[in-house]
Amino acid sequence: MKAQHFLILVFLLMVAVLAGYFFATDSNQGLALSRSSPSASKSSGDKNRQPVATAQTRFEDAGWPFKVRKTGAFITRILAEDLNDYQPVRYPEDRLAYEGEPVMAHVLLPSSNRRLALTPNQNGEYPRVLTEPGEAVEVLLTFSQSSPGSFLAVSAQDGGFVHTGAAAAALKLDENRQVTLGFLVSGNPGIHRISLTTANGDTRTLQFWAGPELPLNSSLLSRH
Repeated sequence: MKAQHFLILVFLLMVAVLAGYFFATDSNQGLALSRSSPSASKSSGDKNRQPVATAQTRFEDAGWPFKVRKTGAFITRILAEDLNDYQPVRYPEDRLAYEGEPVMAHVLLPSSNRRLALTPNQNGEYPRVLTEPGEAVEVLLTFSQSSPGSFLAVSAQDGGFVHTGAAAAALKLDENRQVTLGFLVSGNPGIHRISLTTANGDTRTLQFWAGPELPLNSSLLSRH
């Protein structure tokens, strides 16, 4: 009887040891999978991902039209030596001028090769510019008072993307108080506004009209 009890005890001990072994093996495998799984890597990588990397990965296969340096700077085709050739566009003379910091907006429209120099009205609104749906517009903003290195908040209000691949971005003025940005108009016709807010809260608005113009808005749209 004692021998039988001893054999049963030995058998139970062996079962317990084997069960512990298999449990530990499964736990280690699960831990290894959690450390190397794509979902875990993605969640940790997203925290450190910069907007430029997002643009490169998100739009690389779709033929992203803008060239962006690793620093986030947008490479524009608007050249300083060509600025005098841009067509001035402003609101009618009976409208008051903007009282804040003067900021000139030079706009390049690749579809028609139009080059415009825009001046805002008293509300900080630049004249509307006709574009094609899905067009990649380039803009050079020249500030007169903001400090070099200060940030400008850019936000697409009605669809489309800035050159970083997002609907909003924080851009830095260079040593000449200038900043360049690219804007990809959405495929939807109609108004596409871009708000531009400086560090002191001063806000201006770029306005693009995609597709055929409406008769009521024809007097405000640039056809140059």
